[in-house]
Amino acid sequence: MTRPKNLDGNIKPEDSKSLSTLREEIRELTKSILALSEARQTVSLEIAEIKKESGLSIENTQVERELLSSMSEYSNRIGLDAELGRKIVSSLIESSKIAQREIFHRKEIKSFLDSQKIRQVSIVGAGRMGSWFAQYFKHLDMPVLMYDENRSRAKKKTKEFHAEYASKLDDLVSSDLIVIAVPIAKTPGLIRELVEPLQTSGSKVSKIVEVSSVKSEMARAGFIDGAPTKETLGCNVKLFSIHPLFGASADRFDKNAIVQVFPNDSTLIRGIFPHYNIVTLDWRAHDKLMGLFLTIPHALALVFADLVNTKSRVKGFNRGVITPSYEHMLRLSQRVLGENPEVYFDIQASNPFTDSALSEALSSVSKLRKLLNSRSEFVKFFNEAKRALETES
Repeated sequence: MTRPKNLDGNIKPEDSKSLSTLREEIRELTKSILALSEARQTVSLEIAEIKKESGLSIENTQVERELLSSMSEYSNRIGLDAELGRKIVSSLIESSKIAQREIFHRKEIKSFLDSQKIRQVSIVGAGRMGSWFAQYFKHLDMPVLMYDENRSRAKKKTKEFHAEYASKLDDLVSSDLIVIAVPIAKTPGLIRELVEPLQTSGSKVSKIVEVSSVKSEMARAGFIDGAPTKETLGCNVKLFSIHPLFGASADRFDKNAIVQVFPNDSTLIRGIFPHYNIVTLDWRAHDKLMGLFLTIPHALALVFADLVNTKSRVKGFNRGVITPSYEHMLRLSQRVLGENPEVYFDIQASNPFTDSALSEALSSVSKLRKLLNSRSEFVKFFNEAKRALETES
């Protein structure tokens, strides 16, 4: 039955549902979707237990492809946009795999920590990465102490994570593992400050893990470049220099990666993060790689932001009048500029390979300008670059 309309063709307000009623329907439908998602997650955890007992891998790309294909067909059948259906199912698959990894590895990690006599962890630095490590170990039911020179921030985070607050560095000597997540330039000095109280605390061996994203400062300080650890740190301290290749928003049981720079033996880090990809590199190879992984992306984002800021032709445009390429660069720039500028300065300024990385970037720009004089050369360059990136994925 067709509902009556006004002369202008619109449905009469008194015969249509109110906006508030429709919003309530949306709310209830969304709650149903979330409830079903939770039920699906519960089943996926049961599957994880079976996989673990049977020695099967979490990843099964064939099953994932078949599920995506069948759900794409189902989306079409019920009139749902196929791309939306694909995104929803892909998200559910990824969240299930994260939950399954926790089932696979949580007990394993706790057993390893116990075997290493790591029963209390301290975090130096209550910033974003320090907070990530605090939450990681708290999730494993480990007692966690947090210290930061910004006391109010440390107190806020300890309350948020149900950790313990340390008012001074000496309070951390009782910990078996100390994670240092502070600005790059401050890391060596903090390690030195910790060594003396750790040496006088008793006969136990304490482990320090520093997570700076550029390692040249640690090398200059004599910690990771051929200097004997025994002379630098004494007998009671073991140093581990790593770089987590993920942001503070990364899920604990996602497929993350870590570079270990020192020492060569990665047994400890692999034991704490058995579900991560652990790569070992010397500090020079690491910092040179970070010139590509960090310096260039950050520089491109900042240059783009500067161009948007200075080019008058962009100002005043309607926000909806943008291209996909512009939007991608805009998002990258916004992510970079949403971080701490002091941290980003250290990442660029402390890396001895930053200048060469930027020089290579400028050379590539000059190369591109020349290629615009020849269609055939540009197409050749384009296809070669495409093939190179395909081998990296």
